[in-house]
Amino acid sequence: MFRPSIQSGPFSRYHQILFWPLEVTHEGTGYDIGEIAGRISNRRGEPTPGTNAGPWARIPETLDRGTADEHSQYAEFVYFHPFVQRFLYRDPGRAKAAHDSEHRGLELLHRTDVGRVRVSLDMGRGNPAVEETLDVNRVHLYLFRTQVAILVVEVSADRQIERESVLALENQLRRAYPPYWDDRGKDGAPCYVGGQCPRKVEWLDRHGVPVAGLPVSNYEDAASLISRVRGSLRPPIADHWQALLPAIGSEMAFEHIEDDRNAGNGIPAVSRGRSALTRRFDAPLLLRWSGPSREPAV
Repeated sequence: MFRPSIQSGPFSRYHQILFWPLEVTHEGTGYDIGEIAGRISNRRGEPTPGTNAGPWARIPETLDRGTADEHSQYAEFVYFHPFVQRFLYRDPGRAKAAHDSEHRGLELLHRTDVGRVRVSLDMGRGNPAVEETLDVNRVHLYLFRTQVAILVVEVSADRQIERESVLALENQLRRAYPPYWDDRGKDGAPCYVGGQCPRKVEWLDRHGVPVAGLPVSNYEDAASLISRVRGSLRPPIADHWQALLPAIGSEMAFEHIEDDRNAGNGIPAVSRGRSALTRRFDAPLLLRWSGPSREPAV
């Protein structure tokens, strides 16, 4: 059995899927995910007039999300028990019924303007940052009737990528906010870097141009983030993550519900000769960060 080693050398390609779980707070008396999805999208996927929702569009069939072929869709559907199927997938017989919103378990939307992401990775004190530009395969927003939402961002590099970059991406790209700061200033002048965070993250369109309305990350802005915590007693979500979410109205809001580390599934691929192992592995890969770490133990 071939057991790929990652002790040295680059990977042949890389995928990472990030999951940002959120609570949808609602001050009203009714919670209709169909109405919310309609509020933040329209048929053409263009910005809704009078909002900053951005180009979000609905995906009417949650089984066909554009992420897999029909065989994989079939395997996904039959994997679940029928009661889960009824929650996740809309019954075509009810799709046009007036009471469909009562039975709908979730709504799925996708953002159409983000095509790439440019990440400046922090490689530790005294080392230059490493810049990687990745494709953004999808930005999906799942709205559940239980007032839970999940933002899914999938990125990839369909090219050779260094092991050190993959290790840093696994640790840094998922950070919703810095857990602490590292002062790398000289001669008494502070220069803060977000701990365990990239130096900079920037959302781009498919041509590599920064997306209008989406700011760059602000992990290094200690004064601003500390002020947000003091003013709201809520986690200070980094600007580039917060702006990726759509506006959903003054009576509703997305609330962060975990710590600074969004869940992620990293999938590096290694090659043996001319065959790239991209779909499955003979053995799990264990990635270890070999650089210095100041992450506090909890």
